[in-house]
Amino acid sequence: MKNGTPGAKVFLASALAIIVSSIVGFGIIRQTNSIKIQVDDFEAYMIDDVAFVTWTTSAEISNGEVSLEKSTNGKDFNPVQKFKLNGIESKYTFVDEKPSFGLSYYRIKHSDNFKNEDIAPLINHDGPVLFEVSSKDDQIKLKAVQNSERTYLVSLTDDEGKHYLIQSVVLKRNNPVIINTRDLNLKSKEYVIRLQSSEWFTDKRISI
Repeated sequence: MKNGTPGAKVFLASALAIIVSSIVGFGIIRQTNSIKIQVDDFEAYMIDDVAFVTWTTSAEISNGEVSLEKSTNGKDFNPVQKFKLNGIESKYTFVDEKPSFGLSYYRIKHSDNFKNEDIAPLINHDGPVLFEVSSKDDQIKLKAVQNSERTYLVSLTDDEGKHYLIQSVVLKRNNPVIINTRDLNLKSKEYVIRLQSSEWFTDKRISI
């Protein structure tokens, strides 16, 4: 009785095997369920004036959800569309018919505050990464952040579409262009500055 009967040993060994199998199996289930989605080949590219954002998955769960977000500075992201996961290896596509001017970013944000995030940059044509407009006294200051010197067409209109200025400007990296408004005979306080090339344009609203 000291060492127990053979039947008791067999029963004890079987019980331990069941307990160990249950613990290991539970761990595998938890580990598998923690994988919301495995993203591969995430990219954003332009075709004509339209942006296409695509990615494929090599692993994902059924009934899961991810959000595609967009940013113009790489820091502040806003959601653009949600995607329900298929539960199998899949390819997803988002078509942005009005992509941001210059450089922007797309991010896949996992649901349930999942920490893993995938980011893809997009360059919209050959424009500057950043275009800023400011006004002080009788001057409008145009500033662009870009890698090379380029020539653009700049126009100034009011809310009714009346043009007060159309001229070409050469924007250099971090070197602002100054437009004198003293002789433009401006009638209102709100205007739209348009920067434009042969392929695209972008508008900035300004108070003078």
